[in-house]
Amino acid sequence: MKKQESTIKKSAFQIITVLFCLSVIIVMIHRGDKAFALTVEECRACHGSNVSDRHHLLLPVDPNLLCTDCHMIIKFPGGIDIPAYRDCLLCHPSTIHTGAHH
Repeated sequence: MKKQESTIKKSAFQIITVLFCLSVIIVMIHRGDKAFALTVEECRACHGSNVSDRHHLLLPVDPNLLCTDCHMIIKFPGGIDIPAYRDCLLCHPSTIHTGAHH
C-alpha cells in the first residue's frame, strides 16, 4: 500500500513538472523570446541611441519625480557633476521588457 502511494506521488509530481515546463514554453512562444533577454544594443535598435528627452519629459507628468531619482549628483570643490547614465538596464530590467516598455 505504501509503495503504491509513493508511486502515485511520484507520478503526480512528474505530471505537475511537465505541465509547468509546458506552460513556460507556451508563455515564451506567446511573448516572444526577445522579451526575456534584451541587451542595451537591442534597446537602442528600437528606441534610438539618445532617449534622454523621452526620460526628461516625464518630469512634468509626474510631480513626484525628481532629477535625483535617476541621476546621482556629485559635489566637488568648485561645483557639481551630474553624470549621464547610458545603460538602459540600470533602471529597465531586461527580463520584463513589456513591463518597462513606454
